[in-house]
Amino acid sequence: MAQYMAQLAKYCQSEIWLKWPLPTMAETAIIFKKFGNPMRTKKPIPPNNIRALRTARGMSMDALGAKIGTDASTINKLEKGRTRLDAERLRLIAAALEVDPSAILEDGPEQAEPAPAARQEPARQPETPMLRIMGSAAGSVMQGTFQMTDGPVDYIEMPRALEHAKGIYALYVVGNSMEPMFRHGSICVVSEFRPPRVGDAVVIQEKRGENAPLQASIGILESRTNGKVMLRKLNPSAIIEFKSEYISTIHKVLDFNDLLGV
Repeated sequence: MAQYMAQLAKYCQSEIWLKWPLPTMAETAIIFKKFGNPMRTKKPIPPNNIRALRTARGMSMDALGAKIGTDASTINKLEKGRTRLDAERLRLIAAALEVDPSAILEDGPEQAEPAPAARQEPARQPETPMLRIMGSAAGSVMQGTFQMTDGPVDYIEMPRALEHAKGIYALYVVGNSMEPMFRHGSICVVSEFRPPRVGDAVVIQEKRGENAPLQASIGILESRTNGKVMLRKLNPSAIIEFKSEYISTIHKVLDFNDLLGV
């Protein structure tokens, strides 16, 4: 007990071990949540070269996940060191990338340690769903090109309130005409199915001809009348006109309340 209290004192930077009575279980839980459990040490997850090897071969996270029987979310976590790379996954990924397993480990030929056969693993928590970033939307005063790829260009964690929602994707905002609502390089989360209203931020996609590129702009829906849709920009204040005949979709950009599910 003396060793236990001394370690608590080290993390709390106080003389708590000299005080009486001892901290309650609730107080100890608060201490552990803030400073970590001094009696439990976690083995760090070593870095790896999965992302570098994958991108060098032009392979997406979806494609690599399909080769080893998992999904892009798991590949993303393995690459970022959020999920430990065990021996079986190391073998499968090495085969999929056609490299020696040692090439995946940043420190060289050391193999990832397999879990002991007799060890009973704790129940796994469900993995956090990932949100696809599908390209970029123009945040300039004029319309700009919208880059839509065959697969996602990146992933972010899905907001908890949207885990079961369909038709959710994200875009990078390019340009500064929607500041301060959306800054250049920020991410907006978009819904394909939530109907936008006047005053909502929206992403308008248009295509001016069969062979014309798909274009998209982000702004505030001002009006929808007489075969025209008006989109308002903020910086500087301007109104952009879109002809309905060219518009492919109008998708609502989710606001803070939508992301929180309130």
